[in-house]
Amino acid sequence: MSRLLQQREVQPGFNRTLRVFTLLSANETHDFGGKIILPRSALETLVHLRIQYPMLFKLANRRYPDMVTHAGVLEFTAEEGRCYLPEWMRLQLGLVDKTDVVNVTSAFLHNATFCKFQPFSDDFLQVPDPRVILEKALRNFSTLTIGDQIPIKFNNKTYLLCVRELKPSSAVSVVETDVSIEFDPPLSRSTMSNTTTVSSAAQPNSPPTKVPTNALSSPQNEDTTVTTNTTTAAKFVPFSGSAERLDGKAVSPTEILSSPAPVTGSQQSARNALLRDSTETRKPLVPFTGTARKLTGDSYIAPIPDPRNGQSPETNEQEPEEYKPFTPFSGTAHKLSNEP
Repeated sequence: MSRLLQQREVQPGFNRTLRVFTLLSANETHDFGGKIILPRSALETLVHLRIQYPMLFKLANRRYPDMVTHAGVLEFTAEEGRCYLPEWMRLQLGLVDKTDVVNVTSAFLHNATFCKFQPFSDDFLQVPDPRVILEKALRNFSTLTIGDQIPIKFNNKTYLLCVRELKPSSAVSVVETDVSIEFDPPLSRSTMSNTTTVSSAAQPNSPPTKVPTNALSSPQNEDTTVTTNTTTAAKFVPFSGSAERLDGKAVSPTEILSSPAPVTGSQQSARNALLRDSTETRKPLVPFTGTARKLTGDSYIAPIPDPRNGQSPETNEQEPEEYKPFTPFSGTAHKLSNEP
């Protein structure tokens, strides 16, 4: 094993500087992945150098060497002097100009054992079984590097994930290996919580927080006291508003008096005045003062005796002088024609 490592260190590696193009100009289906397209001459050089499979490469911005990522190779069909990268990888390296070039060198990476990702929004965690979707999408990747912002396409929608933690190193290979995957809280949720904390701390009129005095005490300042705002707000009185009808009509005093809402001060005085005026104008209710009647077999309605004294109540209606019972079919017959 040590001899193989020594041979890998001694033998020269692949190193090329190529002009950058996006995979969108070659094949749109390969843009969601972590593989690049190299020229055919690169394959001949790699075979001559006996590079170990799978072929993995380190990509670096020539102007800014700190901007680094890793990738696998998709095929060797690019034009001479060109290198096709996925769009996300080109932005990851900061290659935004058409004249930018990338430094491609061969690399050896250990197999990944642990990966932690952080989605940019909550949408990815709301899809059914995001872990399975991510594992399926990683089949289009050969390597992962801490800081990579990889796109995951699912159900005609693209989700962006950031690589936060990798084991056993900062850049690993994900080809034919078992990886343990974890997720950090979405970046949008973390940003929102931090923004809320800063904005609440910056409000000048926010109420003071009550802090225990023992939390501020120290051996040097044992007499430290905490001052709090003693201003008390007005006491809340429920159901103290005015009454309104849904039909737009004026509210009658009876409806106001029957309202269970508690009132205080001037509202109580107004309510008492309404109650006094309503009591003076209201007539006392006397039960059983109406005229009671019952229906008999005839059409005449006879009065019912008063249940209080057994007598019939007074009534202005008088019984007809000649009362004749109803006899059916007692009318005169007539013919529709003029004949007798």
